[in-house]
Amino acid sequence: MHACLPKKEIKQEPEVVVVVEKTTAPVFAHGKGMGLAGDDVIIPHVFMTEARAREIIENELKKTNIIFDKKDMPLKKIKIEKKKISFNKEEFAKGNLVKEEIVIGKTNLIIDGYCTELDLGYEFISKEDYEDYWQKEYTATIQGHDLKIIAEYLNKKLNEGNEINAVVFYDPLPEINESRAKKKLIKYQNQRNKKKYMKALKESTDKLQKKQKEEAVALLKEQVNDFIKWTTNLGPINLGNK
Repeated sequence: MHACLPKKEIKQEPEVVVVVEKTTAPVFAHGKGMGLAGDDVIIPHVFMTEARAREIIENELKKTNIIFDKKDMPLKKIKIEKKKISFNKEEFAKGNLVKEEIVIGKTNLIIDGYCTELDLGYEFISKEDYEDYWQKEYTATIQGHDLKIIAEYLNKKLNEGNEINAVVFYDPLPEINESRAKKKLIKYQNQRNKKKYMKALKESTDKLQKKQKEEAVALLKEQVNDFIKWTTNLGPINLGNK
């Protein structure tokens, strides 16, 4: 069965122009997509690199004979707002967190991969994308990153733009359960045993981050495979084997 997507074409009829609608898949939620970084985070999240994510996504879709022949392709119709997010300094001095958002510019969306045959593009939302689109002034040494929100925003823009068939994935950032590690660290901290504290911190960090990396790969694969199932089950797109 041949993969069948709405092609990039306009069918001409006498005095009538029919524009083929494009299809944007929903964001497939596997993983909260929320991560913490900064000096005061005991065990910080490990964010997936763009290169690793592209490798996973393209390898999974290659199994259905989808080959992305173009990389980092700008879209002509779709403009993305870049925002600077800060907190009102006067209110912050009073102990109030009043968020202020300023649009500092717009830029064309550049998708990570594009399949010419199917007019299909994908975008993976990474920590770097988040920091590029939303430039934050932090008031503390812990920084939160909500990548799923950016994925949903780009999904909406792609759907409105109707330029290509598209899907957006995001770094799943599975939760890190620090509770057991914290108990041990607090114990050594109370004993003022710096050597044991540092050793326990390194061991806990290595163990939990390794587990988080493995879970992140599995969850990203679930996002991709949900996309494949979705395209198979719904009429507008059918990505079967050729």
